[in-house]
Amino acid sequence: MEQTTGLSNLIRQTFSNLKNSQPQLTLKENQVVLGQVQKLFPEQKALIQIGQATLVAQLETAIKGNESYWFTVKGTEHTGLKLKVMKQVEGLLTNKIDTAKDLLEVFQLKNTKQNLALTREILKENIPITKEQLVAATDVLKNTPNTMSSQAIHAIVFALKQNYPISNEIIKSLMSIQTSTPLVQQIDKVLQLIQAENNQSGAIKQLYNVLSNLTENQTDHFDKKLLDLMKNPEQLNGHTLSSKEVLNLKELHVKLTMNNDEQIKSMLKQALQQNEYGIEKPQIEQASSLPIKENQKLTMSNLEQLKTLLNQLVQQNEQPLNKTGLTQPSSATIQFKENQLLLSQDEIMLIRKLAANVPLLSAKENVLDLFKTLDNKIGLQDEVKLWDQLMKGKELEGLLSLKNSLIAARNEIVSTLAREEVDQLIHRFNGQTLIQQDNGPTQQFISQYPLFLPHHQTDLTIQWDGKKREDGSIDPAFCRIIFFLSLPRLKDVMIDVQIQNRVMNISILNNNSVLAALVASKSEVLKQTLETMNYRISSIAVKPFEKENKVNIANQVQTIKSSPFYQGVDLKI
Repeated sequence: MEQTTGLSNLIRQTFSNLKNSQPQLTLKENQVVLGQVQKLFPEQKALIQIGQATLVAQLETAIKGNESYWFTVKGTEHTGLKLKVMKQVEGLLTNKIDTAKDLLEVFQLKNTKQNLALTREILKENIPITKEQLVAATDVLKNTPNTMSSQAIHAIVFALKQNYPISNEIIKSLMSIQTSTPLVQQIDKVLQLIQAENNQSGAIKQLYNVLSNLTENQTDHFDKKLLDLMKNPEQLNGHTLSSKEVLNLKELHVKLTMNNDEQIKSMLKQALQQNEYGIEKPQIEQASSLPIKENQKLTMSNLEQLKTLLNQLVQQNEQPLNKTGLTQPSSATIQFKENQLLLSQDEIMLIRKLAANVPLLSAKENVLDLFKTLDNKIGLQDEVKLWDQLMKGKELEGLLSLKNSLIAARNEIVSTLAREEVDQLIHRFNGQTLIQQDNGPTQQFISQYPLFLPHHQTDLTIQWDGKKREDGSIDPAFCRIIFFLSLPRLKDVMIDVQIQNRVMNISILNNNSVLAALVASKSEVLKQTLETMNYRISSIAVKPFEKENKVNIANQVQTIKSSPFYQGVDLKI
């Protein structure tokens, strides 16, 4: 499955838009900073410039004007902050490499390529740092593959700005959100590996059940609506069904409802997962995993290799192939459990035609229910819920979420590959929690939902940005919401909703030329609907992705390189 991951791009885009904002400087005990003496005052006080900030500080020793020094911060704001000279900068540090080398020398750390790259970024961002933090950061880099050192450095810089501890687990979590692998793909892979796991302990079975429930039960309302429309096809808005197809759908409804609910669900799922050749998705995945000889490239122009692989697969299932190497569509059927009826290929195609015209989430309640359900199933807010239970003196309740199930099963998994995939998923969920921004009067958080739809899998990424109300929630009258997802026909879609005093400006980015006309035809209905919610639309614009931005969507390198953050008031002496 080829799909762009919107989460990393949204983080990078937001951070780059605000990267020119100057953070306020707050110094803490034992941090080391590079400062230039601007002016000397009596009683060993001086005006010191640290990065873009200028402050008056009490000094422990005499210094010279217009010179640069490495200072250690001593004391606290309550007891009085002082700067202690660690080392005078000899001569002029003419470039960032010289300054980075000098900082490593101050801390007596090795002058490696990775350490230099890290200290350059720290100095570039004017981040005060303690020796313990820099030692921990260099240890993380030492255990990071060279190919991932750039991601690790950006994660370390972000962690320092957020005052997070520098540990392998936290940096791995921040690195994991830079992956280009879709979340739905990671979850699906873990499900397959857990299913094949030899040790089927209670924790592993629970994880399998949670994964299965997450991937299979997201669209129960869709199945119900599909069955309702089979019974009454005439109710499909703007349908183009022939009279024969209407009759066949009604007969198919009778046939399907002779089975129990689980059988019906299974039949619809398998019918919708088949492609136009009658080959089910699991079979295609199995074919893609068959061994290919070294240097053997599988391309559309090399059809013989594709036919060979499919022949291997079909021979295992004892099914004949036609001249193209594909299953005969006319005789294709779906095999089900005992006493379960079969669907012909004509019936399968009829179900698919009907499904293509049925909205997956046709009502606001469907959308809200889906998001609430996914929040609970994934468990990104489990820690918050547990803390709330503790604060309110409630009896602690177990949270049967995917995140908790992954943690519980992790140490019982035998397969090294399965354990690694589980670790990556845990880190990714932790990373989503760590990148939430609470910047004084504003708040930013990003949610990513894996959508396992009947005939498509995709990640829906939502970024919320806005003024914070007294209760800590985002003010719906002053905020910005960005949606990003990939759809089967429209491909990548980004919707940017900016709200000022309940007036909306909506920008839709997509490269499909038909979308503008479709949006224009629905804009009046949208305006009227939003007016009932006390919102007014100022503009709706549809435009293509810029070419350079389109390239950046897949480029994960700069994901969390820089971000705005509030650090209170300037240092007061």
